[in-house]
Amino acid sequence: MKKVKFLSAFWLALLLIAGAAESLAQTYNYQMTLTPRRMGNQLGVEIWVRSLTPNAGPLGAMNIGVSYNGAKLQAENFSLVNQPSSKTDAIQFDVDAPEPLPYYIIESEFHNKPARGFAALIGTSISGLVGGTLRYVAVLDVNVTSTLGPGFTPASTGRGSFIGLLRFNILNADALTDADLAEFQFNPYTSLNTTVVMSGD
Repeated sequence: MKKVKFLSAFWLALLLIAGAAESLAQTYNYQMTLTPRRMGNQLGVEIWVRSLTPNAGPLGAMNIGVSYNGAKLQAENFSLVNQPSSKTDAIQFDVDAPEPLPYYIIESEFHNKPARGFAALIGTSISGLVGGTLRYVAVLDVNVTSTLGPGFTPASTGRGSFIGLLRFNILNADALTDADLAEFQFNPYTSLNTTVVMSGD
């Protein structure tokens, strides 16, 4: 398994590092995106990854931090079975399309897939002072059962492959205004958590 470097917020130009000397083996490019969703009295944020080049290799273990507005949101309890969630759903663009029904469920390719070397998704929440300001981060962990699994190469079309979804409870919903934002972004506060993406080989 090789460490893959996280270069920017929404773009992952992931560099594979090989060997103890950390010589640059080859560059693999991926794009990672966040998709916020309203879910009743909660907000969810989906995490997707897409291959940008035909020779993009499989991905393995990942630690992905998402920072958010902790004054307006509270990360859902990570001991619950659906936090993080390995499923999301969507509706086909053409609602008049014949069977199968336009509504469909999307399952993570990185959750409980022993043949690929993946264990269950887990997560945690972190908060701390950064430059005198209290910051909040929810972390999605893609875990591997062993280093023998081949990992998974993300799709190259659309948003790519769904990794997982983090849930957040809305605080004092009745008092929110148009100026109150979720402020979801890939975590820039490395003193709280560092995003790490590993190759699958």
